[in-house]
Amino acid sequence: MARKCAPRPAGASIAVHPVTGHANRAEQPRIRGSSRVRSRTAEGQHFARCLAHPWAGPALLALTCFVALFLGLGDSHLFDPDEGRSAEVAREMLVSGHWLVPTINFGQFHDKPALYYWLIAGSMRLFGANDYAVRLPGVIAATLTVIATGCGPHAISADRRGCSRR
Repeated sequence: MARKCAPRPAGASIAVHPVTGHANRAEQPRIRGSSRVRSRTAEGQHFARCLAHPWAGPALLALTCFVALFLGLGDSHLFDPDEGRSAEVAREMLVSGHWLVPTINFGQFHDKPALYYWLIAGSMRLFGANDYAVRLPGVIAATLTVIATGCGPHAISADRRGCSRR
């Protein structure tokens, strides 16, 4: 619903509030330090334009995920019980050759879908049986989830949010 504004008197200018963007009469006192707030808003708009770029947005998200998730991936030991259990299930898949039914202590184990264990086993086959190889599939999935969350809204709507193509 549109708001009707009273006509402004002749000679009065309208100032736009730096944070809210609402129009205020120039006769009202200015907020002290508003230029600093205005520059933060301009920086935020620049960052939003960068994220909206067709390749810079996903690249910036991927770089952020790389720094946050990939660096130091194998520095600490596996945490019990989840990571150790997943590593053992994947190791048993590699040793036994039974890829369809996940096992732990060679008894059936249906805690997670087999695809998760297949990815860990594949990573262990490529990089060896170490902490890095066990965590790598989960970190890749987290990175793809962040990129899809940042870029996905454009794919399902015409709204110009996320990593939209302009």
